[in-house]
Amino acid sequence: MVGLAPGDGLKVSAFDLLGNWCLISASYPGSRNEMLEVSDLAAEKDLKS
Repeated sequence: MVGLAPGDGLKVSAFDLLGNWCLISASYPGSRNEMLEVSDLAAEKDLKS
């Protein structure tokens, strides 16, 4: 999933995650300039997702 849904969001019990060894994490996407630079590079190299 990319981004978060509007509203109160998803509510999950920690116990639901522990039993399945699940992990919820996030990553820092970078600054606006870094994201534009990567986007330009992907377009230049004709990369597809």
